[in-house]
Amino acid sequence: MLFVGGIAAMKNLRTTVMLVGLGASAVGQGSKKTDAAKPNLSASFAETGLKALQAIGDFKGTGSLTGPAKDALEDTRVEARSTSAPETLMVAHLLDLAIMRSTDNFARQNVLVKATAKLEHQGVQPTRQAVLEKVQKDPELSAALDAINKRESECSAALEKAFRDRIAITLPGACASR
Repeated sequence: MLFVGGIAAMKNLRTTVMLVGLGASAVGQGSKKTDAAKPNLSASFAETGLKALQAIGDFKGTGSLTGPAKDALEDTRVEARSTSAPETLMVAHLLDLAIMRSTDNFARQNVLVKATAKLEHQGVQPTRQAVLEKVQKDPELSAALDAINKRESECSAALEKAFRDRIAITLPGACASR
């Protein structure tokens, strides 16, 4: 059942990736120069971006953003001044983070599916608690989950700092696709 949902999620994800590519292309045509020492994001945009960052971090889905995360991202997109390349760039970074979050959520589900399969193979009833304990005790599953969480945390922290400092940054390496 998760696999079928995963296929639908991946189709939505591909569509989102294409839209981000178009947005990144438009951003790439703007000015490449930004002064890291001088705020180049409006205060209202930075505040809206921080709210979107939090909402994306709370998103639990594996497809396109929905609910508060989608609304917050749209609010940020609307708040961005169309003449501001730095703000447009940061919207693109939020889109990248949303894609990463959705993909990471799918990867987390896969870790839980693997733990469930290992428990079933051992003849253990896979309750939620048993699955979580299996993930913690299994070095491979635990390491996979830790890597996902670490990368996502580093990416979010870098973007949060940029929004708080009101500066546009290049996409942090932690945000890059695996």
